[in-house]
Amino acid sequence: MKGLKKFLLVFLTLTLAFCLFACGGGSDPCKTHTDENSDGKCDKCSETVEAQPSAKDVALVKEGVANFQIVCSNELSTLLNGKTNQMNLSLAGVGINVDRVLDKEDNVKDCEILIGNVTSRGDKYFVDGHDYGAEGYVIKIIDSKIIINAGSDDMLIKTIDKFLDDIIEIDNDEKDFENLVMLASQQVEKIQDDYKVTSLSVDGKDMKGYTLAVDKNNSYHMEAAELLQETLYKRAGYWFEIVDADKASDTSVIMKSVAKNAVDGGFKISTNSKKQLLIECGYDNMIKSATE
Repeated sequence: MKGLKKFLLVFLTLTLAFCLFACGGGSDPCKTHTDENSDGKCDKCSETVEAQPSAKDVALVKEGVANFQIVCSNELSTLLNGKTNQMNLSLAGVGINVDRVLDKEDNVKDCEILIGNVTSRGDKYFVDGHDYGAEGYVIKIIDSKIIINAGSDDMLIKTIDKFLDDIIEIDNDEKDFENLVMLASQQVEKIQDDYKVTSLSVDGKDMKGYTLAVDKNNSYHMEAAELLQETLYKRAGYWFEIVDADKASDTSVIMKSVAKNAVDGGFKISTNSKKQLLIECGYDNMIKSATE
């Protein structure tokens, strides 16, 4: 925590405004809009929300035959792949035999359970787990697909268990697994909103969607980028994808090495006309220690 306070203090003291401000301070802080009062506007930020069609019940098993498959994101960790395998075995234990496949374009089935950030089914069925925060999750129906996702590995494991225990009711001896339906009313969604820092901006430009552009071959820079990525995600709910330095865009935090005498003290944070955030370091090991 000391390192985090030190890092945020550096940011706050910059005259070139890497500003941290509360919701309502200017730009849209929402990652996933909600419209519980159905007035067509986000309950948090008042931005217009596009109407979504009502979800319908999904029949997973009919007369003992399963008509769905489990699709696993290619981003799943070894631990999560093990969890989805365990899920498959649990379903088989009650007579539901289904395929568990990887996220590919050539294995699409009409009825599917999509686990994690599945991208090959198109934008309509892509739900980014990072939009929910590290402690957030979702189990929802889109057409005949069931989306299971969360903002962290730990929460996704719990969400899979929630699906099996509360929706499938895998341990219910009286459950009819010959005909199994997920009801639209069983959908659940939790968006984490208890962040210490509720919004991030560079010169007034909201940093939602920014990337961290670094030399991936530089171990110091990668360790610093991963630490910064994790810290800002946990504290503010912003997920900055790490990309190679040559993939930097106008919405990037750029970490780079410079000549030792190019910046005072060997370390500098600033912004430029593109509203990129620049982290420049004359001593590579300093860039890591500055975020520890």
